Amino acid sequence: MDAVGGLRANNIKVGIVDTLYRLFIFTTAVMPLTTLFWDVNFFWVKANWAPYPIFLFAVVFTLLFRKKVPREFALLIFSSISYMMLALLVGGEVESILRFSLAIMPLTFYFLFDDITDSSHRYFWWIYGALLLIPLYNSYLQYSGKMPFSEFDYVNDEIVGRISGGYLKPMNLIAFMLPVYLLGFYLWKVKGRLVIGLFMVVAILVGINVIGHRTSLIGFLAIFVSSFFMKVTRRLIYAYYRYFLNFFIPILAFISFRIMLSTVGLWDKLRGRVPVWQLHAWQFFDQGPFKIIFGSQKVMIGEDYRDKSVVLIEEAHNNSFRTLLVFGLAGFFLYCLFMRKIVMHIKKSNYSLRFEFVLLSCFTYFIFYTVTNEPLYYGSVLWPVLIWIFLAQSMSSERKESSNHI
Repeated sequence: MDAVGGLRANNIKVGIVDTLYRLFIFTTAVMPLTTLFWDVNFFWVKANWAPYPIFLFAVVFTLLFRKKVPREFALLIFSSISYMMLALLVGGEVESILRFSLAIMPLTFYFLFDDITDSSHRYFWWIYGALLLIPLYNSYLQYSGKMPFSEFDYVNDEIVGRISGGYLKPMNLIAFMLPVYLLGFYLWKVKGRLVIGLFMVVAILVGINVIGHRTSLIGFLAIFVSSFFMKVTRRLIYAYYRYFLNFFIPILAFISFRIMLSTVGLWDKLRGRVPVWQLHAWQFFDQGPFKIIFGSQKVMIGEDYRDKSVVLIEEAHNNSFRTLLVFGLAGFFLYCLFMRKIVMHIKKSNYSLRFEFVLLSCFTYFIFYTVTNEPLYYGSVLWPVLIWIFLAQSMSSERKESSNHI
């Protein structure tokens, strides 16, 4: 009887984890629709935040019945509460901490999902693909002049609109296109369906070029080129995370911007991004040891560190720099350590080389995209960008070593 009871209890726990996994996949699948309502408020809450309570409810349900939580989740909650208390004491931005915690929370359950064996990835594509047709149609309307642009930019000092699919910024549309772009590589490289796979890849590349977001275009092109050098790509991505280059490179870059400010002054490059990074670096390294280690819990450039030529004072426009500003070296190190653990886990998961390339391409794009963007603070961007590493967990057949060779 004890054995039967233990087996039943274990089945219940597995069923709870399956439910959490499916609800996370579902919340990501509906984001192409809900994110369109970025300018709609529902009882003082943005309507595009609607998917998050679904996932949070599933998390609470899981914690109540499993009782034992992943160590990564426990560390995230403890760290978030600690940083929020610190933010309240020093007048920091609690919202940045909440955004980070919510966006990265599904990743803390990544290792718990490792035993998923169902085919949840199939229904994801039906929902996600159907809902993605809406912003794609909106993009056509914007391109043809039948729908106004949501976001404007300056090119040669002339204000121009950019295709966004109805979202606040083009970056949302591009992030939602990435899973489909990688699906093209999956069909092409893994399943051998060259025509449809290559068509999806080329069509999305053309679309990104029309949108005109250069950072994303470089990231997408990097994935395309690397598809012909999969073993090299594999070694580079693993080396980047294995040797903590995701920690050291941003810090060295931040230091270099501080030195650059002292030696050559403000350098107006990358459409105003470099001066922003220089001023943030100046403030960060000038604020004393405690805030360097634990952060200032805010992003806005202080009045003493502003320059009248720089108007972008409320954003860091770089994922690593913002994390350094908010959480300091200590928090940034924990984040980098966590991301390293996920990537190294993929390495040990016995995926075929071609399928492993698809998963690592999530990180290829993530590395490029985070140079001028901050997906860690927007779950609607981070979740689609990394969704393939979760979908892979319900694709057990891909864990077998393939006989295919490049």
